[in-house]
Amino acid sequence: MTEPESYPVLSAEPMSETTTRLQHDRQTEIYSLAVSRGSVEVADLAKRFAVTTETIRRDLSELQERGQLRRVHGGAVPTERVHHEP
Repeated sequence: MTEPESYPVLSAEPMSETTTRLQHDRQTEIYSLAVSRGSVEVADLAKRFAVTTETIRRDLSELQERGQLRRVHGGAVPTERVHHEP
């Protein structure tokens, strides 16, 4: 008889300072890439930062909430570019 597969226990504790710092650094770099390139894509960012596409989508959503990026299909564009288009 095999033992049942165990799953990690999710903690109700807040994220650690290290995790928050990594997220902040990643979001800062995502914003910089979007400004310099004109747009970013979810799949490319996930590969670049070695995280899931869901993590990148959350990052893009947070950056949009702060008014730095605008989400588009498959990625995002900087709001600076959106506001300065003729």
